[in-house]
Amino acid sequence: MGSVIITPALPRISAFFSITSSQAQQTVSYFLLGYALGQLFYGPFANRFGRLVTLHIGLVIAILGTIFSLLASPFESYTLLVCGRFIEAIGCSVGLVIASTMINDYYFPEQAKSRFAILMIGVAIVPGISVLIGGVISEYINWQACFYFMLLYNIILSIIAFVLPETKKEKELDSLKPLIILDRYRKVLHNKPLLLFAAMVGCSASLVYIFSILGPFVGIERIGLSASTYGLIAMFPNIGLLLGSLVLTFIIRKFASEPLLLIYFLLEFLGTISLLILFAIHFINIYTFIIPIFFIFAGHVGITAIGMGAAASEVKDKANGTAMINFFIIAVPVVGTYIASHVASQKSIKLPIVYLIIVTILGVLIIFAIRKLFAEQK
Repeated sequence: MGSVIITPALPRISAFFSITSSQAQQTVSYFLLGYALGQLFYGPFANRFGRLVTLHIGLVIAILGTIFSLLASPFESYTLLVCGRFIEAIGCSVGLVIASTMINDYYFPEQAKSRFAILMIGVAIVPGISVLIGGVISEYINWQACFYFMLLYNIILSIIAFVLPETKKEKELDSLKPLIILDRYRKVLHNKPLLLFAAMVGCSASLVYIFSILGPFVGIERIGLSASTYGLIAMFPNIGLLLGSLVLTFIIRKFASEPLLLIYFLLEFLGTISLLILFAIHFINIYTFIIPIFFIFAGHVGITAIGMGAAASEVKDKANGTAMINFFIIAVPVVGTYIASHVASQKSIKLPIVYLIIVTILGVLIIFAIRKLFAEQK
């Protein structure tokens, strides 16, 4: 919710602070940077204090970051907005760590894959709703109201979190010692299969986040949609996420991971090639823009669920292992969105070109991942 709610308002934020579109896009990049770094803090905290205490700590930080973001408008400070987004992201990142850790606490590896598929339903629904809300709020109220919404949203999450069960039965009193933290993360970093699966999911996630920063400028400035209309149209790719998630929950236990991984990658590849060809011949409209993205998003679901499940099966320390997995999954989009926002070209063709580069790298990682999965079966 926090990462994408302001994306329909990026052109208005650019105008309000008199900054370039690239600088406005960095509000998403810096959010992802905080989101990635936050993963590393919560693993040790979750082992020391338990999953739920850690979750509430993160939500409090998210609320404070949202308040800082709100202050950016009256002070007319773009720097304060970026700092607030960064702090908010560090708090919000607790959600991914704790949700993934609790799944790994409670389920065996094969069961966890299907649970990650169910988790992706939430990942599919919330961003789509978030973009719609952000578009409507920014057009009919103002872009600042997006942060008032996020403040209320994070407070509600804090209340809901009290109903969750604690899955960490025994606290690890020494888990916050610096040398122990470094040693545990060092062991994770030496786990090559884990890094492979995490990088694979990270590349796929980059396609989703890059759409969030470049999409509004294509939809609003190139095609001419209003912010609210763009918010509505941008929900369509998330329907691809939702459908992909629903299908995956039914088939992931019936079929091997290797063919599923290949099928979901082909969805992303075909979507990217279609987008590139259509944009290259200047055939750009709502349909040629959104439909290819729909298939790219649908492919992302399978790669994420299979990749996260496979990566988690490589570690014994679920909290620190999951934190490091999530760090790499988010760190790759951080690099991807930063590069995308700094590419000199302001033309619409920039989006499919960046996509093609990422999908090519993803294809190589998919090949190695499938080989690894085949080897484990043998």
